[in-house]
Order: sequence, then structure tokens, then C-alpha cells
Amino acid sequence: MPRVVEHIAFDTQLFKFNVGRIELTNDDSVALFKNPTIYDILKQAYSSGFRLIYVFYPVNLSSKASNDDSLPKLPELGTLVDLKTTLSCELRTLDKSLLCDRAFLKLGAGIRIRKHDILREPKLSNNLKKLAIASGYYSRFKIDSNIPSTGFEGLFEAWITNSLNRSLADEVFIAYTKEDEEVGFITVKKRANTVNIGLLAVAESHRCQGIAKALLSRAALWALEEVGYDPAASINVITQGSNLIACSCYRSFGFSTFSTQEIHHVWLPENIVGNVSRADQLSIPFCRQHFTGKEQKYIQEVFDKGLDSSAHFTIMCSA
Repeated sequence: MPRVVEHIAFDTQLFKFNVGRIELTNDDSVALFKNPTIYDILKQAYSSGFRLIYVFYPVNLSSKASNDDSLPKLPELGTLVDLKTTLSCELRTLDKSLLCDRAFLKLGAGIRIRKHDILREPKLSNNLKKLAIASGYYSRFKIDSNIPSTGFEGLFEAWITNSLNRSLADEVFIAYTKEDEEVGFITVKKRANTVNIGLLAVAESHRCQGIAKALLSRAALWALEEVGYDPAASINVITQGSNLIACSCYRSFGFSTFSTQEIHHVWLPENIVGNVSRADQLSIPFCRQHFTGKEQKYIQEVFDKGLDSSAHFTIMCSA
């Protein structure tokens, strides 16, 4: 089990308070109760000035903890805010001609998908901003009512902005109407022989028209261009387990579940078991090596006679 909390700089800057992360593995079920325990680590995090800690649990560890009375129960570790679901699809299993049909030929109502042109459209449009925020409807940052809406919206605005400027994405594909209105987008990032989907969104007014699968198809074609026909190459996406529509869409495309994690938000100090003080709130102790044993006597004399100077009191105590 990690003995220290990982500091999340971006979230800290965005939310204006210190945010950290602890990721537990399948081997941590016993370590949760060993010194330092998970509670000791959280208390130390609060003492160090953290306000919010993300705790990631493998689902099988969660089940084990729930069924074993000797292990700490998850509800004690803040609030469950997400079932992080990673889905994966092997690129070699996809039908290339079907991908082309979906991405280019079978779109109706004048919808066309093209790469975002950073020179032609250098600034974030209001439509894309709204789409990005809408894509986070099931996000833990929206589910957790302790996070202000400005923080949640700011997170997704920053995500799409940094995707368009290619800081977080290698490519962004956008679905346009014939009037050049943006009604959907997908972001992709290559890492070795894997392509990761960052954000996928379709405007509510244009759903159930095949746009999501068209965007996925265009992303898959790009992935094939980038990684070739490596038999181990895959395209991956992370979504929320509670987002049933998204999970169904990915699975019908060819994705299958690769892993799941519970994510808990632990707010400090509200979710800490036991009393703890922050380092910047601790009282300053007396320097014991300078005690003479006469302090209480002289303090009383000061109150009886009046405090004429701190220097006089210091001289008395040091006599």
C-alpha cells in the first residue's frame, strides 16, 4: 500500500485546495490494517494540508473487504463516486470496410466528420465547450456535490481546450452539420501500440443518428493508420459504470470490459476516523529545557501587580 499520498497538481490548481490520490492494489487487503493503516495515511494527509483524497479500489478488493469483518469497510473511506470502467477493443478484430462505411458513407442529414484544424479553428467554440461539459454528466466530479459546479465545468473545459491544442490529444475528430455546426467530437491519444479515447460527446439534439459510432469508427481508422496491424494493438476507453448508454454503445461497437475500479472521494477532515489536527493548527509547545519551575508564581505576580514589561517578566523567570 502506498505510504504517501500522490499530489495531483492540476486538480489542486483548478479546485483551489490540495488534492491527492491513493491507488490500492489487489495485494493491499491485508495491508489496510498494517502500520501505517489507510487511516493513518489519511490523517497524515490532512495534517499536511490535503482537503480531498481520491482512493482507487480494485472491485475484487472492494468485495473482499465488504465480505470480511476483519477488513475496513469502504463506506468509512469517504463516498463511492464512480465505478471506473476501462473497455478495450483489439484493432485486428474490426472490419475495416464497415469502419469506412460508418465514418464516411452512412451518415445522414448532411453530417460530416473531419479532423479539427488547429490553424483554422484555434479557439474553443461555445458548442464544443458545451459538448465537453455534457460529456461529464456521469463524471464523479459532477456526482460529488462537494465539488462546486464551476470546478466540474472548469475541468471539462480545460480537458477539451488542451485536447484541441494537442497537449492532451494527438487528434480530435469533429462531427459537423452542413451548416458547420459542431454536434459531436472524439479525442484520441496514441501510446505505444495503444490508442486511448479521451472524450466522446454527441449533442442531445443529434443522438440516435449513428454519430457516436461514426466518431468511434473514424478514431479506429486513425488508430490503424498510427499503429498498423500489430496483433497486440488496441483502442481503449475509460467511462463510468453508471453511464449505461455509453457502456452499451462501446460494447456494441466491439469493446469489452478490461478492468473496473471503485473510486472514493475522501474529504478531510470530515471523513477521517478519530481526532487529528493539521500541522498549521498545532499549538506551539514551551521549550522545556528553559523551564525553571517558578513560571506559575511569577505569572500570578504579574496579574497581581500589573504587566509593566515583558522584559521584566522574562528576567524574573530566568532568575
